[in-house]
Amino acid sequence: MAAVAAASAELLIIGWYIFRVLLQVFLECCIYWVFRYSLQKLAYTVSRTGRQVLGERRQRAPN
Repeated sequence: MAAVAAASAELLIIGWYIFRVLLQVFLECCIYWVFRYSLQKLAYTVSRTGRQVLGERRQRAPN
């Protein structure tokens, strides 16, 4: 009976360890994707704003 309890405890510990590793990998992937898309959106917004500002300056230059 003690051997069964020890084996169950060992499997529980191994399962908990695997769960923690998979959870950590999942969370790191989520964080990576969030920051990747946030930075891409920020870069797009900055470049679009920069083009708008440069376009306004080019239009004003001939005056």
